[in-house]
Amino acid sequence: MKIDPLKEQLALILQQSADSAREGVLSRLGELRPTADSTFILFGCGELGRATLSFLRNAGMSVLAFCDNNPKRWGSRVDGVPVISPTEGAERCGGSTLLVMTVFTNAPMRKQLESMGVKALSFAELAWCYPDSFLPYQSVELPDKIIQNSTQVLEGLDLWADEVSRREYLGQIAWRMSLDPSVQPPHLSATETYFPDDLFQLGPDEVFVDCGAFDGDSIRPFLVRTGGSFKQIIAIEPDASNFKHLENALRDLNSDKVKLIQQAVGDHRNKIRFAAMGTVASSIGEGGSEVDCVILDELLDGAIPSLIKMDIEGAEPAALRGGAGAIAKHYPVLIICLYHAQEHLWEIPFYLRQIAPEYHLFLRRYSDENWEQVCYAVPKRRSLNPVAK
Repeated sequence: MKIDPLKEQLALILQQSADSAREGVLSRLGELRPTADSTFILFGCGELGRATLSFLRNAGMSVLAFCDNNPKRWGSRVDGVPVISPTEGAERCGGSTLLVMTVFTNAPMRKQLESMGVKALSFAELAWCYPDSFLPYQSVELPDKIIQNSTQVLEGLDLWADEVSRREYLGQIAWRMSLDPSVQPPHLSATETYFPDDLFQLGPDEVFVDCGAFDGDSIRPFLVRTGGSFKQIIAIEPDASNFKHLENALRDLNSDKVKLIQQAVGDHRNKIRFAAMGTVASSIGEGGSEVDCVILDELLDGAIPSLIKMDIEGAEPAALRGGAGAIAKHYPVLIICLYHAQEHLWEIPFYLRQIAPEYHLFLRRYSDENWEQVCYAVPKRRSLNPVAK
């Protein structure tokens, strides 16, 4: 019987207990591990920085400042916290004052701090120190679910069509069990997100269904790669502020070929709570707004999708269930984000295999750690990957 070295490595990782994995991380942090009297400086005052500030405040911890590489921010305040330069932030670190990297792509920041002689915590490391206040945050969680679902997690390695995907999957599980970025393969360039040249090719007859269209940020590269030639774009975005930006972005396109829908997609038709942030972080399930939720199979109304993208802040499984009929019938290329919940990494690929078993599944990542991780489901007729043919 042929030995699968990647599966052996994964099985070894899954032999750990969740408690021992967490204790291993906390032990590795050493002098950077927070204590009751710790105060914090957060490097990065964007979405992740502001979320970290909120979590720390809820935990009763003190944030002294944000630091940021953008000089235009220095001297301002974000959520009442002053913004300072990285140099000043480094000078104020030490003792009980810890610096936390609060950006999604933190490898460049880590190198920057190392050159300044400063050690810093990642967001995930800090979250593991205060799980009750921080977790879950998208796919950052303690490893309990991984261990509880270890049989399925191990079997999930076999779902992927090529060696790149299998190594990425192994590295992702290893990182989620250790928070050590050195166990991962390097991520791909963010410019390749959603439309990788090596997996499938776009043509002039695409019917592109963009679930979570935001302000058109995915449609713009789609138009570049197709040279502006396409059959139809169906752009779905529930956030009212984002939707206005989307309308403006697509105003110059042929209106007969573009359908804009200000709704959410799920597995049943109803009204749902919605956090309208006016950003990529807008999400269903909480917040003070209300939005109509529709079923993708019904919304398509006879349109035959050739390409479906879903980046909808954790609602991907429900949206896939609502579109299962069209997916199983037409086998469009699927572009599905996997980083909004820990279990999506294995549950979504298994679901796709169940409803449409002829897909080739590929896993790619376009940022550090667990961020910007995408599953591509490509029908054999459109696959460019030689290993998967």
